[in-house]
Amino acid sequence: PVADNVAARGKRRWHRAAQYHVNGVGLKKRLFSGGVDHSHHSLLDVKFKGGALEIPVLHVYDNTCSLLRNLIAMEQASSDSGVGHYVTAYCIFLSRLMCTAEDVTLLAKKGIVVHHLGSDEVVAGLFADLCKNVVFNEDDDECNYHRAACKAADERYQKRVWNWMTLLKHKHFSNPWLAMATVAAVLVTICTVVQTFFTVFPRK
Repeated sequence: PVADNVAARGKRRWHRAAQYHVNGVGLKKRLFSGGVDHSHHSLLDVKFKGGALEIPVLHVYDNTCSLLRNLIAMEQASSDSGVGHYVTAYCIFLSRLMCTAEDVTLLAKKGIVVHHLGSDEVVAGLFADLCKNVVFNEDDDECNYHRAACKAADERYQKRVWNWMTLLKHKHFSNPWLAMATVAAVLVTICTVVQTFFTVFPRK
């Protein structure tokens, strides 16, 4: 999948949703109040905040990807007229974030993606091909308005401590009985070490 490309030195790339999840980058549904602060709903408004990517809810229908491809084509054709590349940047993000059924399942569970198609695999296939043959400079701030969010998410993604802690949480603390067994094993190990210490170095 497109999203499996590793970021080259000095460059940042989006990763798959499942990869972010395992490596300690949160994925949250972005909520818009529309109240006193005049926070309006914008599908393109992806943010990185508090260690998590906040993503507006995307409803996927039969014609969603066709519509997005048409908007990309319009932006590409109007690149010299100052239209911008907002939809293209957003679609590049989606094509990497949800290009496998595992990613779609995770995003659907978090309420970020709501689809009305046959299966998560069908949705993943559509988005994996969404930006095929699209030319886009992700390292250009003027083209890629998501670059700051992408960089922040990737920095978090690359931190080994967060990766280790998240992996430990998913593997050993997702099940309460397994969590108790892990804690018990750690306590037994600590007691054994302490007992061994006092056996080797007894109090006088």
